[in-house]
Amino acid sequence: MKHIVWISSIEMNLGNLADASRFFQFEPKRPERKDGKRPLLILDPQAIKRIGFDLMVFAIKNMQSLLQTVKTLSEADIENAIPREIEAAAVPAAFAEQLCGWKKNETHAVMYLWIDANRRQKVEEVIESHAELLQTILYRPIRVTEVGELSVAQTIKKAAGIGSSTESIYAKEALERNGIKIQKSDDGSTKVFFAFAPMKTSLLLKSTMWETMDIGGLLKRLDFGHISTARLCGKQPTRGIWIPLEETIDLDNQEEEQPL
Repeated sequence: MKHIVWISSIEMNLGNLADASRFFQFEPKRPERKDGKRPLLILDPQAIKRIGFDLMVFAIKNMQSLLQTVKTLSEADIENAIPREIEAAAVPAAFAEQLCGWKKNETHAVMYLWIDANRRQKVEEVIESHAELLQTILYRPIRVTEVGELSVAQTIKKAAGIGSSTESIYAKEALERNGIKIQKSDDGSTKVFFAFAPMKTSLLLKSTMWETMDIGGLLKRLDFGHISTARLCGKQPTRGIWIPLEETIDLDNQEEEQPL
């Protein structure tokens, strides 16, 4: 059973995580078993209906004081919390404070725990989305002259001269046509550039869940990349993100990649 508290705004570039950005989710702990029996009593529909009616009566009877409590809690100074998070937590906290008889410092402490737990859950989900987007890009097929179709990761590997390097020039050209560039840095390391706009216009992500999304907004969150510009196919510099080569391919796999 999950209790949902809606939030008024949303991060538009999170795609399948959009709904998770709109509300807090509160999930009660599972009851412990006693003597092999589950102590949770599942009420019949009529009893549940009566409980709902009692809660509605409580809300109506205490509306003015609840509204004032929500307003007061919305202005609370909760450590590391933004106003949107505080406002969302203020609603259930106001009910809990009046039902349980909490003092203000107790309510603030609980709000902090709610907000912190909710934020940590979203951070984990966002990191998964970053990895999923990058993985999708690396697995997408592109056509390489005189080779055939390879995945982006396989093409990067050939462009970097790992394994067979005879098609390195063709691989680099194929990457740049799809908004991706590979280049050695001054320090000798190799980096891969993913251009935000060209990757969209090249149809690299066509028919994927990322096709209409702000992929730049997600890729910018990768902690191992840095935002800059680069020239692709001799055109004007375009904005994107540089990522270390080792984050895009498996350097330990020295076997010759086969076309898809």
